[in-house]
Amino acid sequence: MDGMLEYGRAWVSEFLVQATGAAARALEGIEPYSEDFGLMLALIFALVCLLSARRAGKRAARLETEISKLGAGLLALERLHFRSERQMVLLDDDLKSLKTKQQKSSLRESKVDYRLAAAMIRAGAGEKQIVDCGLSHGEAHLIDALHGRKGEEPGSATTPKSTPDLAA
Repeated sequence: MDGMLEYGRAWVSEFLVQATGAAARALEGIEPYSEDFGLMLALIFALVCLLSARRAGKRAARLETEISKLGAGLLALERLHFRSERQMVLLDDDLKSLKTKQQKSSLRESKVDYRLAAAMIRAGAGEKQIVDCGLSHGEAHLIDALHGRKGEEPGSATTPKSTPDLAA
């Protein structure tokens, strides 16, 4: 099909070149304002119109090609946009899940058994052992100061004398 179209374009182009040359030769022997002169001008005008139509056809074909390329590019951009929106939703879900896990984790971390820590201090455990149970250094120092053995410096206990009853 494309070969036929190309052959037709070549034929029209050759015809227009020959017709333009013939019109120019024919005008040499014709006097202005005669009937033949008017016909020749009409023929030349028709040829100019054909050439303009041919150029417009070529331009239209180029524009169609460009529009087709732009359409393909737009389709690719739409697909990319869809994928990025979908990924954004998934990331948002992941963020919500992580926030929930973090809140649950911080709730679990805040449930330190201060009564157990106080019992450990009374049994002779030092601040280091209390910190190992999940308390901060400041909390361990405060528990030691509040519940430590009377008359001793807070944090002075070296080793526990007995293990506290964890079930109590």
